Amino acid sequence: MKNRYFVKLEGIFVSKSVNKNYFCSMSHKRILIADSGGTSTTWIHSTNENWVFEMESLHPRRIHELGLERVNELKNVFSSIEFDEVHFYGAGCSSEIAQEKTSSFLSTLGLVNVLVFSDGLLACRATLGNKKGYVAIMGTGSVLFYFDGTTITESFGGYGPVIGDEGGGMAFGKLFLKKYLLNFDSFSKEIKEIIGSRKEVLTQLSLENSLKYISSLAEKLNSFELTELHELNIDAFISSYFPKIENEKIHVIGSYGFYQRRIIEKSFKKKSWNLEMIIQSPLASVRRTYYNGFGE
Repeated sequence: MKNRYFVKLEGIFVSKSVNKNYFCSMSHKRILIADSGGTSTTWIHSTNENWVFEMESLHPRRIHELGLERVNELKNVFSSIEFDEVHFYGAGCSSEIAQEKTSSFLSTLGLVNVLVFSDGLLACRATLGNKKGYVAIMGTGSVLFYFDGTTITESFGGYGPVIGDEGGGMAFGKLFLKKYLLNFDSFSKEIKEIIGSRKEVLTQLSLENSLKYISSLAEKLNSFELTELHELNIDAFISSYFPKIENEKIHVIGSYGFYQRRIIEKSFKKKSWNLEMIIQSPLASVRRTYYNGFGE
């Protein structure tokens, strides 16, 4: 995977009800912040807004895949930027064993003063800073957290693509494909050109990377009017995980949630929950909400 440097990050949707003083500036400490998912890792610098670096995933299960040549390339990248600490937020980094494994690997890249956290904690810090509240991840995966301002104390969902992911891109893809295969003739020519024939869909579903294919459909179909399917998907998330809470303010993070924000806002209001903010990527907001205390 080639390295990509870029400056513009993903979008943010903020409810009109959010106070303009909600956002807070970051510490002046120089921190490398990483958001590592299942397919890629994005790095930003807390004080140098022009430095952003994207590379392959550093999931604990995939670290061993990086050869010596790639490790040396990454050493050169990180040696070119000055920093005081590294805050690494990664998928698969919830356990102490995974955190130690990841920290040890990062040290081979020349990274020092490394702190490793779960990617869920980044979602909470990016939306809430050090405030209390609920954060729903609605992207490739889906889960609802309660954050007490320091740690995640409750978690609802997060069961993965096989039995979960309601309210995310994966669940939408499954809903869409089922309807597509059953009612092929009812879909427009434009959608058929993107998705292909029934046979082509079934071939994709038989391949090893079928889950990736399913989760990619939400983005491919963003421009089409598929409100009924999106509502079914979002309502499934709400009915599965929200009964345990009521009349709360909810923050949402994830690409699927960002693109379907109008439907989400409407669905939340029906249940008397208030949508505060939707962020496409946690790094889109982290400079605004990464409070000084996280860098001390």
